[in-house]
Amino acid sequence: MSTAQTPGRDIAGQWSDDAIIIEETTVAYRRRSGTTMPIVFLHGFADNGDCFQGLLARLPEHCDAVLLDSAAHGRSGIPSDGAHEVSRRRITIEFLRQVTGPAVLVGHSMGASTALSVAAAAPDLVLALVMEDPPWFAAELEVRDAPATMMDLEDRLIQWILALQDQNVEKVEADRRASCPHWDEIEYSYWARSKHAIDKKAADYPYLRLPEAVADQWDGVMCPSLLITGNPDLSAIVTDEVAAQFLAAVPTATRSNHPNAGHDVRRDDP
Repeated sequence: MSTAQTPGRDIAGQWSDDAIIIEETTVAYRRRSGTTMPIVFLHGFADNGDCFQGLLARLPEHCDAVLLDSAAHGRSGIPSDGAHEVSRRRITIEFLRQVTGPAVLVGHSMGASTALSVAAAAPDLVLALVMEDPPWFAAELEVRDAPATMMDLEDRLIQWILALQDQNVEKVEADRRASCPHWDEIEYSYWARSKHAIDKKAADYPYLRLPEAVADQWDGVMCPSLLITGNPDLSAIVTDEVAAQFLAAVPTATRSNHPNAGHDVRRDDP
């Protein structure tokens, strides 16, 4: 009988690496085949698929888990039209069709936004949806063009990443350990290495600018959905007001709130 992994254990050796070509773009992923329905993990901006290893170390070994590297992250390439929300949605939908079939989608931040977009556009491919602090900024919910504040945030994030890439991985890891001493030990190395695994061309493409109003996508979500939120005073994005709007719009949704966590909910409050 399968047993749960010991928290903090590095399980990277149990994964198989693979990649497929979608729209002439390399789409890299790791998979630990199991007996459950497929669970596809979609990481946030500047992370990569391996950044879910800490979470996977707490799940049963028989979980069929897939860690997907988003465009321009990890080992994946960049689509010809850029690594933006629309291209991520297209590629993820095609990945599900070619590799896993219908799956549970688990996304953090940017990955949560992609997961929502896929669930709304291809409901037959999404069995359930788990979103960890998606980038639902209140000002973004009712507009179709990203405001200047979103563009400014994106620019600052990219400059932050470029600055981290000027440092060696060991320093990036040590600094993160010092600033987030409460994280599980397994998290630091994956977090640091992911920052050096972003294609430097990433600065040319929009990551956070949404193609349509977020609330419009909510109407298309029909599967069971879990919204995981943190504390905005600790850098989390989703507020109580926005969460309430989502729950009102999606009858199949529930919320798990973690007042002691920031944007990295699963790391801050495992």
